[in-house]
Amino acid sequence: MGIPVNEIKQRKEKIVKYLNDNLLDAFMILDPYNIFYMGFYHVVTERPVAYIIYSDGKVELFVPMLEKDEATRVPNVDSVKTYFEYPGKKGVFEFIGEELKFGNNTKKIGVDNTDFKLFKKLSGVFEEVKVSDVIYDMRIIKSPYEIELLKSAGYYSDYAVSAGFEALKLGVSELEILSELEKKTTEKMIDELDEVIYVPGGPVGALLPTGWRTALPHGLPSNRKVEKGDTVMLSCGANVKGYRTETERTCFVGEPSKDKIKAFNVIYQAQKLATTMMVPGKSCSEIDRTVMDFIRENGYGDYIRHRTGHGKGLGEHETPWVDEGDPTIIKPGMVLSSEPGIYIEGLSGFRHSDTVAVTDGEPLLLTKYSKKLEDLIVYV
Repeated sequence: MGIPVNEIKQRKEKIVKYLNDNLLDAFMILDPYNIFYMGFYHVVTERPVAYIIYSDGKVELFVPMLEKDEATRVPNVDSVKTYFEYPGKKGVFEFIGEELKFGNNTKKIGVDNTDFKLFKKLSGVFEEVKVSDVIYDMRIIKSPYEIELLKSAGYYSDYAVSAGFEALKLGVSELEILSELEKKTTEKMIDELDEVIYVPGGPVGALLPTGWRTALPHGLPSNRKVEKGDTVMLSCGANVKGYRTETERTCFVGEPSKDKIKAFNVIYQAQKLATTMMVPGKSCSEIDRTVMDFIRENGYGDYIRHRTGHGKGLGEHETPWVDEGDPTIIKPGMVLSSEPGIYIEGLSGFRHSDTVAVTDGEPLLLTKYSKKLEDLIVYV
């Protein structure tokens, strides 16, 4: 996928420091997105992949045989070991455990993500198993390289919304709009980017409920056809080298009613408030409480269905959470979604979303498609 070698090296060095500070022999990375973060993009299936970093800096990849050729191309990996298939005659983690314990005298390990069953299994092999968020914490603060990828993804997220808006016509189904915006945006990415690879989620995607379905916060695309008077929620995202952004806009087919305009204006102001608060020193909980209070004070508290936002990066949703239950302090380098919404059954849903980079000063919008009402009406 072309992540610069030096970028991966810096990430590895932070994990090695963590291992030595905590007197651990190795770190086992199992979460596919954390493995992507270390430079190995692969098809995620039931077959486990384990990326092992030792306290001396050595790196081993354990992969199923069908991923061997891909794995040998990963930079900064010292060796690749394979198992034939899953579940296999010998369990995959029994094999990995034996290789670590007897091949490298590994006694104490860290692991990024495990269920109780696997934790129990690993605890039977090693003297100490420490579940750690160290990589998730690293991913919260984006490097300049990552910010540039997210800026690029933001550009294509905006383009996807534009393509979806152009496709809004009476009688066209949600699935046909999705097909059109995916086709146009993917073609543009192929023409303009040096590398486009289908990582989970694809280069571009969208939720685009219409009419009554906009009251469903995550309404999946269907065969419902656009009608005059519809609200349409163009919820689009793009993915550049694994890094994801989202642009969401609430649009109207024909002049919206007074009730719709009133709700639209409240959520427009709520989202603007959220974005302006995404500055160093604020907390995620403070932002969410302030925005939710604003919506309640304007009479729409009964129609809130979710928090203000979440982290963006390799994952569609990742830490931190812009929610009253997350006390995380906002810092430069964080990238967040700003997307409060209200959902009124019998009327429609209303949500704008932008992807926002936190800087030393004012928030930096990575997605810039217009949110003005007059720019979001399709006249029919």
